[in-house]
Amino acid sequence: MDEKLAKALLLLVTAAAIAYIVLAGDDLPKAALGVSFYVVFAFLFMFVQALRKTPKTSRKEQEVLKGAVWSLSVILSLMVGYMATTVISSPPVIWAVWGSEGLMGCFLFYWLYASDDINGGAGDAGDRHQPLLAAEEV
Repeated sequence: MDEKLAKALLLLVTAAAIAYIVLAGDDLPKAALGVSFYVVFAFLFMFVQALRKTPKTSRKEQEVLKGAVWSLSVILSLMVGYMATTVISSPPVIWAVWGSEGLMGCFLFYWLYASDDINGGAGDAGDRHQPLLAAEEV
């Protein structure tokens, strides 16, 4: 992923956190929950960024890390969706928040699995689709 795109996504997450505070109004606990989600998402995003820059790891370690990031992104998406339904009563806005969080989770998933620069990424995708050839080559 391009560094400019990464910075743009973090800026988008920051803007969403500010919007969540505005939507929460005077209810500080709900605003704090919303902001905490976005902070956790930003840390998760930075974790993925660091993971992509680490030296090569074993296939098993890669799968465990990718699974952990995917699970966290799904949990966080559900969490913010629940928070949105408690703060906002307008169904179109609720669906927009759920949709945007789902897209962020899918983006992280795609970024990990289809990236060319994470431990081979899409570069060795052919090995996964043709296991017999990969086994014969080894």
